[in-house]
Amino acid sequence: MGLRERFRRRRRGRGVRAGRASAAAVGGKLVVAHGGSDGNIYTQTFDGAWQKAVSVAGAADKGIRPQVVALGDTDAMVIYARDGDQKLAFTTRTGSAWSAPVAIDPTAYTKDPFTAAALSGGRVLLAWHGVDTQKAPSYFAVYSGGAWGKPAPLLANNNPITVGAPQVAAGVCGADALAVYLGEDAKVQLVRLLGTTWSAPEIVPGASAVTGAAVAAAP
Repeated sequence: MGLRERFRRRRRGRGVRAGRASAAAVGGKLVVAHGGSDGNIYTQTFDGAWQKAVSVAGAADKGIRPQVVALGDTDAMVIYARDGDQKLAFTTRTGSAWSAPVAIDPTAYTKDPFTAAALSGGRVLLAWHGVDTQKAPSYFAVYSGGAWGKPAPLLANNNPITVGAPQVAAGVCGADALAVYLGEDAKVQLVRLLGTTWSAPEIVPGASAVTGAAVAAAP
């Protein structure tokens, strides 16, 4: 069985659908975003006690976990995949009010879990896997100044294929962000975001014949 087929089978398993939730620290509080059995996306805030769940978006894909990230010091953003067309959409919280959900871009859609990270200056980095399961590159977009930039290939060199979605972390090793992903050769690779440009891929030594990768930033 090839690496790509093993990945597709893992996606169809219960593990991808379980635990449809993410969390972020926003203004000293914990904000959790999760999918409901009704297909809506909800958020809950913990500040010594749990506040009531609030529905912030509807008609979400039940198999893809939403992502919540801090937006500046006190606000937040939730990104999710819409049901039916799998287009990525977002809503932002200012104070206690959530905006009406809007699609990020007509070309931004995926059938796989995606990843997002809060960058400095109220920016957000989003990365996702293409929908062509036979030959799928990955893409990214940056939210800045209240709007999303145009999606672009994550990897510039002939847009190499990645197996599954890349994972991102912000403010690591002198870069604005890092992204790790699994290449078709089953090796973990890494690229660095400096300003608006991604570096050439680096192979992570000692990591081969793997089936997935993740990255995190330590304080």
